[in-house]
Amino acid sequence: MTGGRLRRFPTYIAKGLLVQKILQLLKSAGIVFEPYYFYQEGPFVPGTANPPEHGNDFVFAEIGMESFPEISSIDSLNPSREELTSRFLEGGRCFALKQGDRVVAFSWCNTKTITF
Repeated sequence: MTGGRLRRFPTYIAKGLLVQKILQLLKSAGIVFEPYYFYQEGPFVPGTANPPEHGNDFVFAEIGMESFPEISSIDSLNPSREELTSRFLEGGRCFALKQGDRVVAFSWCNTKTITF
């Protein structure tokens, strides 16, 4: 590493680019890291002993292809039946928040391939 590059490190730190620059240096040496972000949803602290009355009718469940019409009506991109089928066949799993029989929210995950 040249002296010029070393002098730039305070700038990288100030702009929040230090980790990116270190990853680039390691990549040039043949060491590659590909970071991924995972998220977890849900309450992380104990809930109240008496949940609110209006929240009792919500259920979290895994849903399948039978829920395509509901997913399509919620998703603003209106994915086609073929696209949704493809997601399931590629290892996708769909989890939904349901109120009674109605899907009110959903999220996808893939257990075979990490993509972003």
